[in-house]
Amino acid sequence: VATAYNDLRNREQALLHYQRARTLDPANARAAEGVGAALYHLKRDAEALTALNQALRLDPDNFRLYGYRGGTYSHLRRFPEAEADLMRASELAPTETISLIVLADVYAKQGKHQERLAALEKAQRIEPQNEATRRLVAEANLDLMRASKQGPPPAGSSTAATSAKPAGANCKIAGVQ
Repeated sequence: VATAYNDLRNREQALLHYQRARTLDPANARAAEGVGAALYHLKRDAEALTALNQALRLDPDNFRLYGYRGGTYSHLRRFPEAEADLMRASELAPTETISLIVLADVYAKQGKHQERLAALEKAQRIEPQNEATRRLVAEANLDLMRASKQGPPPAGSSTAATSAKPAGANCKIAGVQ
């Protein structure tokens, strides 16, 4: 039931059902993950950190838990911890790109343009056909050039042609901030 509510993006109901499952079986790692994920999406960051830490004790190699906790640290502007967790998530699931995209957002929040671009380029190598990632790479290139005071790319270049929106316009991906 909790998973169905979560799939419908009804985070409050999902949270209630995951919490009930945790009460019935405190060692249920899936329910612990669900509690942490629901709290993350509800932006109840202090509670999310507690729940995600508990879930990680039950399932220490779960890349999604590191991703959620990294995102929570990012919400709290605890960037070194966010970076570490998102890198760990990427190590645990090297074919998943969401951790790299969220990591790039963490770098962007800190003005780390080169690191942002590197994370996004790695995501693009994993999923070369992903148009959203291509746009993010183009935006990161533009931001890096602006930060380096080199100005925008020449008209007609591949980077100029791929980004019609202002830099940073697509940084929020699938509800992850």
